[in-house]
Amino acid sequence: KEDIWISRIPVSVQGEVSGPVADDFDQMELGSTPTYWNIYSPKWCPIEIGRSPDGDENVLVINDYDPHDYAKAVRVFQKAERSSICFHLYVEANPEQLAIEVVSANGTRCVQARIEKDGSLMAKNGRSSTHTSVVPSGQWIQVEIDIDAPKQCYEMRIDGTTVAENHAFAAEGQPERIIFRTGAYRLYDDTVQKYKSGDAHIPGWDEPEPDEMAPKATFYIKSFGVSGM
Repeated sequence: KEDIWISRIPVSVQGEVSGPVADDFDQMELGSTPTYWNIYSPKWCPIEIGRSPDGDENVLVINDYDPHDYAKAVRVFQKAERSSICFHLYVEANPEQLAIEVVSANGTRCVQARIEKDGSLMAKNGRSSTHTSVVPSGQWIQVEIDIDAPKQCYEMRIDGTTVAENHAFAAEGQPERIIFRTGAYRLYDDTVQKYKSGDAHIPGWDEPEPDEMAPKATFYIKSFGVSGM
């Protein structure tokens, strides 16, 4: 059988954003798709507006219990020489990883960070990945990322503490969107078939036990904002 995918595309289509971003998920409808976000949400990787862990407010909820796929939420922001991204993150369960990347319009991965299953926060400094901090589970943390596009570098803070200072971009580009992804980047090759089989002329294969749910990953995001100058 073949997979069936459904696309929802709000109109009019916006490829760029002007002005600051201040997303108040608490004002969005429970169970809805987050406004102004692009999501990749397979059946077992639901992304929606849900209740916070304490049940006090609506937040962005990212789940993943698919053994072979991931959830991905993308927010476009204004292209600027310098941008400051801020959001609050709550890690409830993280059996694999949560990637947090700031990318260009064509997907160049300028800022690459990830939270490993043991809570380690890894951040790229150029081509090198360094351990910068440990992100606790079961509590809210504030994450800030300051982007300097002309200098091709960034700074990251957790709860006001600098964990990555003057880190070089992993790849040269002009950042204008952020990605939250519950799995590793997988499109290093040109095609999915080439990625799976190692040869563009050899079909890929069926993944093992696709009908068995994986351990569930759950992340909550609130108070997302971006300012630029």
